[in-house]
Amino acid sequence: MDPTGAKLVSLTAVLIGKLVFNLLPLKCMSRRSSGGDSEHTSNAGHHSRTVTFLNCFAGGVFLGTCFLGLLPTVRKKMSLLLEARNFNPDYPVAECVSVMGLLLSILVEQFVMTWRSYGQSTVFELSFHGHSHSTEEEGILEKPRNKSPSSPLQIQRHKPDGDSFSIRPYALLLGLSVHSVFEGLAIGLQDNVTLVLKIFAGIEIHECLVAFALGVNLVKHGMATKTIIKVAILFSSMIPLGIVIGMGVQSIKSFGGEVLGAVLQGFAGGTFLYVTFLEVLGQEFNSRDRKVAKVLFVATGFLLISILTYFLKNHV
Repeated sequence: MDPTGAKLVSLTAVLIGKLVFNLLPLKCMSRRSSGGDSEHTSNAGHHSRTVTFLNCFAGGVFLGTCFLGLLPTVRKKMSLLLEARNFNPDYPVAECVSVMGLLLSILVEQFVMTWRSYGQSTVFELSFHGHSHSTEEEGILEKPRNKSPSSPLQIQRHKPDGDSFSIRPYALLLGLSVHSVFEGLAIGLQDNVTLVLKIFAGIEIHECLVAFALGVNLVKHGMATKTIIKVAILFSSMIPLGIVIGMGVQSIKSFGGEVLGAVLQGFAGGTFLYVTFLEVLGQEFNSRDRKVAKVLFVATGFLLISILTYFLKNHV
């Protein structure tokens, strides 16, 4: 398989996967309304553990992809571009660009949270055994303050004072979409099948979980089914959009195009740093539950990428 074929396969798989997981809460909520509380509690506990461990595994995949794949590739491209212009400063340019991408990701997140803080809307909280994303300050969903130990999955609703249009779901969509485009760029800018597949593996696992969490948020905000479907389609198309943009930039056969591609790839590496340490590992290890198991799943994801990197570099 050539790099273009791998990118097209990744594009299709990510689009379908995110769309399915984005719409899955619609089905889950309908089942919950028709099922008993005890059955719901049991299923919620099982699902929460599955989500937690899959997220940790995805964090390990991102960790390996970032440090064993993306950053070395950016460093190599930057060195070749600088040497082509007889400019070889003793300075870590690739690392600097990647950190700029990390700061850009943080800036986008803070901008979105500031925007959402001005809106008055219903706030929904979802907690998976201590693992949570906050709609107010931390991310997607918020951990309840009064959590019963017998309820693994809790959904709470707070009604605001007065009627107002809720911008929070759309602000959340904007922030997640920007990150998705940069993650798509990380795939589209590659010219190596191995790296394309490694990046795709991490993105597919993590983004499907994010899509599911976003779907829960949209459903609990009381959005109409048609609106949720439209939002799901829009959000699911962001990574494919980034892949297409990356492929377009990569096709520009000029020095300027190569510089742009290297810089964007460095920014994408910074986005991976953000997702790995702040969005995945930071959130998961903020909870006291099952920390050893979480470390093992992170290590498993990293080990998988390490073995894959060695095998594909030496045998393909």
